[in-house]
Parts: sequence; C-alpha cells; structure tokens
Amino acid sequence: MVSQLVLTQTLRIGGLVKHGFVPALCCLVLLTQPFRILAESGGIFQTVYLGFPAYEITDGLTRAVIVPELAGRVMFYGWMEGENLIWNASGLDATSPREGFVNWGGDKTLVGPHEIWGQYSERRWPPRPSWMSEPHMARVEDEGRSLVTEGPAWEGFALRVVRRYRYAGEGSLEITQTLEKTDETAEALAVWSVAQVNPPDQAYVLRDPGNEASEGFRYTNQRQSSMPIFRLTPGLLGVGFQPLGATKVSFDSPQTALAARWGDTLWIQRGTLREGALIADPAFQTPPVEIYHQGREEDNYVELELMSPAVRLTPNRPARFVTHWSLFKVDGKMPSVFELLQPEAFKHGATP
Repeated sequence: MVSQLVLTQTLRIGGLVKHGFVPALCCLVLLTQPFRILAESGGIFQTVYLGFPAYEITDGLTRAVIVPELAGRVMFYGWMEGENLIWNASGLDATSPREGFVNWGGDKTLVGPHEIWGQYSERRWPPRPSWMSEPHMARVEDEGRSLVTEGPAWEGFALRVVRRYRYAGEGSLEITQTLEKTDETAEALAVWSVAQVNPPDQAYVLRDPGNEASEGFRYTNQRQSSMPIFRLTPGLLGVGFQPLGATKVSFDSPQTALAARWGDTLWIQRGTLREGALIADPAFQTPPVEIYHQGREEDNYVELELMSPAVRLTPNRPARFVTHWSLFKVDGKMPSVFELLQPEAFKHGATP
C-alpha cells in the first residue's frame, strides 16, 4: 500500500497575459498533488533497459532509470505508469554502436561552458570519448536509498564526474553532480547539467523584472522561429518549439531553474552550487539556463540545461552542483510557474 498524503492546494495566478501560443492563464487553479513520501514500493532496483543492465530509482510515484554502460545517463524519467520524458535515440538498444561519440540521448553531467572545450581537444565537437561515451561504474549506498555512478577521467580536463541519486525528503529526485580533479592542476569551469528530452509543449524560464534594458535571453543564431520566446509576465518567459532547424538560447535568469510541460505533466528543475571556489572574474560568467532545440521534423529533441556559476576546480576543492527534479499533475491547467520556480517554492506538496 502506497503511503501518501494528498493535499489540495489553491494557487492564484495574478496578472498573467496570453501571448501567441500560450493558453490563457489568468484564473484560479486547483492543483491536486500527492505529498511524496518514499512509498513501500520505492527504492533502488536492478533492471534491464533496452537490453542494457540498469538501475531504477523510484519513490513509488515517479521513477528514473540510469544506464551505467551509456556513460551513466538517465535514460528514463516520468510517472510510474507514464510516458518517458527523456529523449532516447531512435533504434537504441544493447546492439547499438558504442565506439566514438554516439548521441544516445538521456541526461548527463558535462563540463561547461562549451566554449572552453576547444582548450582541451582539437575541436569543440564531437567530444572526446572519455567525456560522454565510456561506461560508468555504479554502486548502491545509504542502505539502498542512494545510487552513485562514477565516470572515467576526462582526457585533457583531468577530472571525473560522480553522480549521486536519491529521493529527497520532500519528494523531488535529487541529483548531486560532482566534478573531482584527477591530477594536481587547477581548472576554471562550471558544472553543466544537460537533459535531452522529448519536445515539450512549452518551457518556462524566469527573467529579472527590474531589468527592462534586457529581454532576459539571447539567441545563438538567427533561427528564432524554431524556438519563439514570449514574455508572459515581467518575471516569466514562455518558450515554444517548432521543427524549423536547430537553435539555442541562453537565459539571464535570476534563478538556476526552469520548467517544461507535456500535456498535464509539469517538470520543474532547479540547480544549486553546494561546493566550489567561486570565480569573481566578470569575463568568465556562465548562463544559469540554456535551452537547445534540434528542430527536426522526426526524432526531434530539446535540451534543458542548467549551469553552475564558474568555479576553480582544484585537487582539494571539488565542484558540487545539486539539481532537483519535481513532477506535477496539472490536469490541463497551469499552476503559477513563476511561484514554483522561486528558491523557496514548494516541491511536491508543501504550500507556497
């Protein structure tokens, strides 16, 4: 029997404006959401995913599947009986090629920003094999409550990625992403969390309402029609997706957080730097949120990206960036995304 407390919460959305593709949001919304306690059916289990040995971590209401052989990626995330929100490459299975770089999809930890990759490789793309393609080791800790994956040393950067997965007390999936040096040098970098997902209906990012001089975002190319951006309120941006070619947008968000919606499922991601020697150099600033859209008609995907502030990684000082994933059922109506993206906003049941 699943142990849970169901709360009915009334969220007021004030002043939201309809723009283009965005549905009317200015209404009083009831959001019924289970307060997520680790259920009797929750835990970490060995499983098989598309023919690969894998681990499933669940709290009985949502689940994530991690595949160590695919460079430790999260290859499934969603409701227990729901569809996968994570994009998987078409035709992926255990017989798929695994030499060199192959875009399998999934969620992973990278070193950011992308511009510095050229300092450690002959070119910025594709990445070197140890960065995104080689298998990770996995182990279960904390009496079956945490899964840890550990990758090989990244060539050039001389560091490794360690990820720890657990369901936090309030019900979100907590992913602690750590970069550790493997030699005695120091590097200036950021922790870059990248989730390749099936294209959502919409995405949402905060903007600074007090900075009218900035739109709060910038395109990296001219394909703006592939990812139209609308100001829903002074403090909230809405993002749409059209299969009109690849484009990427960097957001000057006041919080390292974003949201995405597929039908009646809303996914909130937040990121917090828990450990790291911050770099104060204004010339080395990182965007807290980026979104990339592949923009294809078929086998299309979107990347939801969170990035830590720039840090100096040393042998004695790792960089630890913690992301929280939270799912909500919105029954076709939108709660106040602006409130959900705030630092002290509720996650799975706590009243805002």
